[in-house]
Amino acid sequence: MKADLAGTITVEALVALTILAAGVLGAAGTAAMSLRAVRRGDQTARAARLSADVMAELRGRIAGANGECSAVASGTRTNTTGESVRWSLHPEGGGRAVLLEITFTPVPGRSRDSLWSFVRCF
Repeated sequence: MKADLAGTITVEALVALTILAAGVLGAAGTAAMSLRAVRRGDQTARAARLSADVMAELRGRIAGANGECSAVASGTRTNTTGESVRWSLHPEGGGRAVLLEITFTPVPGRSRDSLWSFVRCF
């Protein structure tokens, strides 16, 4: 009877270790995925700040030129961490449509985004 009990305990221990190993591997995978998401969020936030800075500069140039559209032109800017934004201006009624094309530093997945905005000028 003792021999049967010893074999059962060994099998139970092996099953418990297998379940524990699967849980630890799952937690490690989740942690890695979380770190990638945080990094991606940081890059997106830096790119959004860069885009907001560009739009503020464009509006400031127009305000400094008494609302003249000729005060702004298309261009590109890159920050120190590698995110860049390229903007192009397109005539629209009452101002200029602004296409902002944002490029993030390389990470797995999509690394580009774009958005439209508008500046009033004449």
